Amino acid sequence: MTTLSSDGTIMTMPLRAGLDVGTSGIKAVVIDKDDRVVAMASSVTPWEPVDSGAQISPQALFEAVRAVLSDLVSQLPAKQRLASLGVTGIAEAGVLSVPGTAPPPIIAWFDSRGDDQAARLEREHGVEFTRATGLPRTTLSTLVKIRWMADEWGAPVVGASWYSVAEWVVHKLGGTAHSEWSLASRTGLFDLRTGKMWAGAFGYLDIDPSDAPALLRSPSAPDRAQGALVDGPAALIGAPLLVAGLDHLAAAEACEATDPGVLFDSCGTAEAMMRFFDDELLSDDLVMRAVDAGLTIGRHTKPSGFVAIGVVPSGLILESIKQPSQGSEADSIPQGLNVVLRSDESRSIDGVPPEASPASVWRTGLDEAFERSSALAAKMSSIFGVPERVVVTGGWMNDASFKERKLRQFPTAVVDNQLESAAAGAAVMGGRVGPP
Repeated sequence: MTTLSSDGTIMTMPLRAGLDVGTSGIKAVVIDKDDRVVAMASSVTPWEPVDSGAQISPQALFEAVRAVLSDLVSQLPAKQRLASLGVTGIAEAGVLSVPGTAPPPIIAWFDSRGDDQAARLEREHGVEFTRATGLPRTTLSTLVKIRWMADEWGAPVVGASWYSVAEWVVHKLGGTAHSEWSLASRTGLFDLRTGKMWAGAFGYLDIDPSDAPALLRSPSAPDRAQGALVDGPAALIGAPLLVAGLDHLAAAEACEATDPGVLFDSCGTAEAMMRFFDDELLSDDLVMRAVDAGLTIGRHTKPSGFVAIGVVPSGLILESIKQPSQGSEADSIPQGLNVVLRSDESRSIDGVPPEASPASVWRTGLDEAFERSSALAAKMSSIFGVPERVVVTGGWMNDASFKERKLRQFPTAVVDNQLESAAAGAAVMGGRVGPP
């Protein structure tokens, strides 16, 4: 990482950092000039469990991020500087911030609060909302979460700004308060076609457009830094900052899998499949077909281009089952064994008789995960055509039985073993930007 010149001065290689603020963990990496990971640090995302799911104070999340960044740079030589920091992360969850007031907790994207507010959205706007935003009318939507916070917590919306998690982290580190294309398009506040705030959001939130000019800020140019880091480890002070968009898209960037015709399959806690397409394919019919099939439509990290994303809980299913240390996948499956997923994202295996072997339970979990995954892939192909290339990555590809099933599902798939692909993609993207 460092070399000495002929006169004895320290010469540094262009090392770049990436940060992924994810559902289960906060991960950070340093990559070298060849995009190889040379340092890593991580911690568990410190959610506070609640009956409906989870939440966390914005300050607690930021302190956890700072701790991971400090751990990361502690692995580098004492005077090593980092050239940039790209930050990616989860969507839907974020911070509703009003200057001069403490922001309310961040509600996890999977939290089930907001049934009444989702019903109001359906009642008042119905398919109009979906056509404009590419999203279903459910509690997943940021818009519904904001309405719930206003109704139940009295959170002010007038004069507020909404920050997705990665945007909030960059803002707290010293960056400018811009929205980012792919994260904005996951909120329900964003009109896919105009690139501005969806007009129906104002009435739904009971505000006048003049009351919330910064609720969704103008998206930043993806080739320009969003300021420089001022609050963090010394190795990063002054480093250009970039909001690197949705974590799944950052992973696709790291794996060079964002072209139309590619199916990108990221096998993490949630298995996310993505198909990218150009502006001219966007239509009301495509949006409605996609959402009816359980997909969402959003913007790419670039101002042009769109992405369809489908998610199945493959990792959640398998994390509820201990991988067998003995036995084979060929063990018989007990009659009535069933994987159950509840609305709060918890899961269980029902109907396990005492004589069931660990291997048979594991196989049932794999069957359930891949039945859902195959159905999702088929739906995507029915809308966007059979993919020309499949790229697969993610932590579950390190499990031998999962990988064997995945390569049965996609025999010609390219397996990308990029370490911490979302964080690495954020590092790559952050290293491309020019000055603010």
